[in-house]
Amino acid sequence: MQRAEEKQKMVNPVSFFIQKTYVSVWALCISFGVSGAYAVETPALNTATPPPVEQSATAVAPGTVEPGPDALIPASPPYEYQLSSRPDPFKPFIAPKAVDANELVDMERELTGMQLFEPGQLTLVAIMDTPGGRVAMVEDVTKKGYMLKEGILVGRYGEVTEIKRDQVVVTETAHTRGGEEIKTVVAMKLKRDGEGR
Repeated sequence: MQRAEEKQKMVNPVSFFIQKTYVSVWALCISFGVSGAYAVETPALNTATPPPVEQSATAVAPGTVEPGPDALIPASPPYEYQLSSRPDPFKPFIAPKAVDANELVDMERELTGMQLFEPGQLTLVAIMDTPGGRVAMVEDVTKKGYMLKEGILVGRYGEVTEIKRDQVVVTETAHTRGGEEIKTVVAMKLKRDGEGR
Protein backbone atom coordinates (compact mmCIF):
# COMPACT_ATOMS: atom_id res chain seq x y z
CA MET A 1 0.00 0.00 0.00
CA GLN A 2 2.85 2.32 0.74
CA ARG A 3 4.27 1.70 -2.63
CA ALA A 4 1.00 2.70 -4.29
CA GLU A 5 0.92 5.90 -2.19
CA GLU A 6 4.47 6.76 -3.21
CA LYS A 7 3.67 6.06 -6.83
CA GLN A 8 0.59 8.33 -6.65
CA LYS A 9 2.63 10.97 -4.81
CA MET A 10 5.10 11.00 -7.65
CA VAL A 11 2.43 11.22 -10.36
CA ASN A 12 0.33 14.06 -8.92
CA PRO A 13 1.56 15.57 -5.66
CA VAL A 14 -1.23 18.17 -5.39
CA SER A 15 -4.13 15.73 -5.65
CA PHE A 16 -2.38 13.39 -3.22
CA PHE A 17 -2.09 16.22 -0.66
CA ILE A 18 -5.78 17.13 -1.06
CA GLN A 19 -6.88 13.50 -0.59
CA LYS A 20 -4.80 13.09 2.57
CA THR A 21 -6.14 16.38 4.01
CA TYR A 22 -9.72 15.37 3.27
CA VAL A 23 -9.27 12.03 5.03
CA SER A 24 -7.74 13.77 8.06
CA VAL A 25 -10.57 16.30 8.39
CA TRP A 26 -13.14 13.54 8.03
CA ALA A 27 -11.50 11.53 10.79
CA LEU A 28 -11.48 14.55 13.13
CA CYS A 29 -15.17 15.22 12.49
CA ILE A 30 -16.10 11.64 13.34
CA SER A 31 -14.06 11.68 16.53
CA PHE A 32 -15.74 14.84 17.82
CA GLY A 33 -19.23 13.69 16.88
CA VAL A 34 -19.93 16.11 14.04
CA SER A 35 -21.97 14.63 11.28
CA GLY A 36 -22.23 15.74 7.65
CA ALA A 37 -24.91 18.31 8.52
CA TYR A 38 -24.51 20.99 11.12
CA ALA A 39 -26.91 20.87 14.01
CA VAL A 40 -28.65 24.18 14.74
CA GLU A 41 -30.34 24.71 18.03
CA THR A 42 -33.79 26.27 17.78
CA PRO A 43 -35.39 27.97 20.75
CA ALA A 44 -38.41 26.24 22.17
CA LEU A 45 -41.74 27.78 21.25
CA ASN A 46 -43.86 29.26 24.03
CA THR A 47 -47.00 27.18 23.97
CA ALA A 48 -48.57 28.77 27.04
CA THR A 49 -51.98 30.37 26.50
CA PRO A 50 -52.23 34.15 26.97
CA PRO A 51 -54.13 35.45 29.99
CA PRO A 52 -57.79 36.28 29.34
CA VAL A 53 -58.72 39.88 28.52
CA GLU A 54 -60.67 41.57 31.26
CA GLN A 55 -64.13 42.82 30.32
CA SER A 56 -65.15 46.30 31.37
CA ALA A 57 -67.74 46.61 34.05
CA THR A 58 -70.01 48.88 31.94
CA ALA A 59 -71.94 47.21 29.18
CA VAL A 60 -72.40 48.95 25.83
CA ALA A 61 -75.73 48.70 24.06
CA PRO A 62 -75.59 47.08 20.63
CA GLY A 63 -75.32 49.60 17.73
CA THR A 64 -73.53 52.24 19.84
CA VAL A 65 -69.85 53.05 19.97
CA GLU A 66 -67.97 52.85 23.20
CA PRO A 67 -66.31 56.20 24.00
CA GLY A 68 -62.56 56.01 23.48
CA PRO A 69 -59.70 58.06 24.90
CA ASP A 70 -60.59 60.95 22.52
CA ALA A 71 -63.93 61.42 24.29
CA LEU A 72 -62.23 63.57 26.93
CA ILE A 73 -61.05 66.16 24.30
CA PRO A 74 -63.70 68.83 23.66
CA ALA A 75 -64.93 69.03 20.05
CA SER A 76 -63.65 72.09 18.15
CA PRO A 77 -65.89 73.99 15.72
CA PRO A 78 -65.36 73.14 12.03
CA TYR A 79 -62.78 75.33 10.26
CA GLU A 80 -64.18 77.84 7.78
CA TYR A 81 -61.94 79.78 5.36
CA GLN A 82 -62.64 83.52 5.41
CA LEU A 83 -62.61 84.88 1.84
CA SER A 84 -62.57 88.54 2.85
CA SER A 85 -59.31 90.14 1.63
CA ARG A 86 -57.88 86.71 0.73
CA PRO A 87 -57.55 84.99 -2.62
CA ASP A 88 -59.71 82.01 -3.43
CA PRO A 89 -57.44 78.96 -2.96
CA PHE A 90 -59.25 77.03 -5.72
CA LYS A 91 -58.66 79.61 -8.47
CA PRO A 92 -55.31 79.75 -10.31
CA PHE A 93 -53.01 82.60 -9.30
CA ILE A 94 -52.29 83.47 -12.93
CA ALA A 95 -55.47 84.12 -14.87
CA PRO A 96 -55.45 82.87 -18.46
CA LYS A 97 -55.29 85.61 -21.07
CA ALA A 98 -58.70 86.34 -22.51
CA VAL A 99 -58.84 85.72 -26.26
CA ASP A 100 -60.42 88.51 -28.26
CA ALA A 101 -62.29 87.09 -31.25
CA ASN A 102 -61.84 90.40 -33.12
CA GLU A 103 -58.05 90.44 -32.73
CA LEU A 104 -56.17 90.24 -36.03
CA VAL A 105 -54.12 87.10 -36.60
CA ASP A 106 -50.55 87.89 -37.56
CA MET A 107 -49.40 85.57 -40.35
CA GLU A 108 -46.08 83.86 -39.69
CA ARG A 109 -44.17 84.78 -42.83
CA GLU A 110 -41.12 86.82 -43.67
CA LEU A 111 -41.90 90.21 -45.18
CA THR A 112 -39.83 91.14 -48.23
CA GLY A 113 -39.77 93.85 -50.91
CA MET A 114 -42.77 96.19 -50.82
CA GLN A 115 -44.26 94.26 -47.88
CA LEU A 116 -41.83 96.17 -45.67
CA PHE A 117 -43.80 99.39 -46.36
CA GLU A 118 -47.38 100.09 -45.36
CA PRO A 119 -49.41 102.09 -47.93
CA GLY A 120 -49.43 105.13 -45.61
CA GLN A 121 -45.61 105.26 -45.67
CA LEU A 122 -45.51 105.63 -49.48
CA THR A 123 -46.24 108.69 -51.65
CA LEU A 124 -47.61 108.21 -55.17
CA VAL A 125 -45.40 110.22 -57.56
CA ALA A 126 -46.39 109.14 -61.09
CA ILE A 127 -48.59 106.77 -63.08
CA MET A 128 -47.49 105.61 -66.55
CA ASP A 129 -49.25 103.66 -69.32
CA THR A 130 -47.03 100.93 -70.77
CA PRO A 131 -47.74 98.14 -73.28
CA GLY A 132 -47.78 95.69 -70.30
CA GLY A 133 -50.35 97.80 -68.40
CA ARG A 134 -50.24 100.73 -66.02
CA VAL A 135 -47.27 101.19 -63.69
CA ALA A 136 -47.22 103.44 -60.62
CA MET A 137 -44.14 105.05 -59.15
CA VAL A 138 -44.00 105.64 -55.37
CA GLU A 139 -41.45 107.09 -52.94
CA ASP A 140 -40.74 106.24 -49.32
CA VAL A 141 -39.90 108.84 -46.66
CA THR A 142 -36.23 108.87 -47.73
CA LYS A 143 -37.29 109.78 -51.33
CA LYS A 144 -36.21 106.38 -52.68
CA GLY A 145 -38.41 105.33 -55.63
CA TYR A 146 -40.21 102.04 -56.30
CA MET A 147 -42.46 100.74 -59.11
CA LEU A 148 -45.85 99.13 -58.43
CA LYS A 149 -47.86 96.84 -60.73
CA GLU A 150 -51.19 95.13 -60.16
CA GLY A 151 -50.83 92.04 -57.93
CA ILE A 152 -47.78 93.28 -56.00
CA LEU A 153 -48.03 92.81 -52.21
CA VAL A 154 -47.74 96.05 -50.23
CA GLY A 155 -47.52 96.11 -46.43
CA ARG A 156 -48.43 93.25 -44.11
CA TYR A 157 -51.92 92.58 -45.50
CA GLY A 158 -52.22 94.62 -48.73
CA GLU A 159 -52.17 93.89 -52.46
CA VAL A 160 -52.32 96.34 -55.36
CA THR A 161 -55.68 95.48 -56.97
CA GLU A 162 -56.08 98.36 -59.43
CA ILE A 163 -54.06 101.23 -60.88
CA LYS A 164 -56.32 104.06 -62.16
CA ARG A 165 -55.34 107.29 -63.97
CA ASP A 166 -54.99 109.26 -60.73
CA GLN A 167 -54.77 106.67 -57.90
CA VAL A 168 -53.57 103.24 -56.84
CA VAL A 169 -56.06 101.00 -55.04
CA VAL A 170 -54.59 98.68 -52.38
CA THR A 171 -56.91 96.08 -50.83
CA GLU A 172 -55.84 94.88 -47.39
CA THR A 173 -57.22 91.49 -46.33
CA ALA A 174 -56.83 90.44 -42.70
CA HIS A 175 -58.25 87.55 -40.67
CA THR A 176 -59.43 87.66 -37.06
CA ARG A 177 -59.11 84.93 -34.44
CA GLY A 178 -62.83 84.29 -34.85
CA GLY A 179 -62.21 83.36 -38.53
CA GLU A 180 -63.76 86.52 -39.94
CA GLU A 181 -62.16 88.09 -43.01
CA ILE A 182 -61.78 91.90 -42.92
CA LYS A 183 -61.15 93.76 -46.18
CA THR A 184 -60.03 97.38 -46.20
CA VAL A 185 -59.54 99.46 -49.35
CA VAL A 186 -56.77 102.08 -49.28
CA ALA A 187 -56.51 104.58 -52.14
CA MET A 188 -53.14 106.24 -52.77
CA LYS A 189 -53.96 109.43 -54.72
CA LEU A 190 -51.66 111.19 -57.15
CA LYS A 191 -50.82 114.73 -56.00
CA ARG A 192 -51.02 117.43 -58.67
CA ASP A 193 -48.37 120.11 -59.01
CA GLY A 194 -48.79 122.70 -56.29
CA GLU A 195 -50.77 120.41 -53.93
CA GLY A 196 -49.29 119.76 -50.46
CA ARG A 197 -47.71 116.42 -49.88
